[in-house]
Amino acid sequence: MIRWIRGVIIAQEEAKGYMRLVINPYGTDMGVGYEVYVLSHCGENSKVGEIVSLHCYYRHREDGVEIYGFTHKEELVLFEKLVGVSGVGPRSALSIMGFAGVESIISAIQDKQPAFLRAPGIGEKIAAKIIVELTGSFVHSSSVHTISDSSIPDDIVSALEGLGYRFSDIKKKLNGHKFLAQDTKGQIKEALQLMGKRK
Repeated sequence: MIRWIRGVIIAQEEAKGYMRLVINPYGTDMGVGYEVYVLSHCGENSKVGEIVSLHCYYRHREDGVEIYGFTHKEELVLFEKLVGVSGVGPRSALSIMGFAGVESIISAIQDKQPAFLRAPGIGEKIAAKIIVELTGSFVHSSSVHTISDSSIPDDIVSALEGLGYRFSDIKKKLNGHKFLAQDTKGQIKEALQLMGKRK
């Protein structure tokens, strides 16, 4: 799983609501390039040939993998919460975050204002669902790092989300669970066993 990448931008392409960067972590003269989807402002502030560092969300699909990159950790954390909502895919999450900043999105969720989440491609029902499922997820608007109603280690959540599990399901199955394993690898294995059990 790729959680962070630093490298030279060797190509970039603008798409609707986001941008695609091709990043070479070894330098422009080596033969490896990772395609990374980023927020439009990230791509606009970066140029081909420049070095960029991104926090990453790794998504595995049947037809391949996708990498989404973010300049700031709080952007990644919010993105992971958005894609954890049923009906919100990665591109939709990027659209919302490109339409409004992190603080504005959190404020809209806390104040139950779905109109502020109505980005291109996001309908009224999905906006309302985001508010219902994420209300109470953030302790205060100045930080999206702390989830007020979850005791699950961030590494476990990230690993499970990378395997396709939604945050709402992870929280339902694992919240309050005391892991017996001391290391992250063991805890992930334990979490996978619990995710496979019915409640």
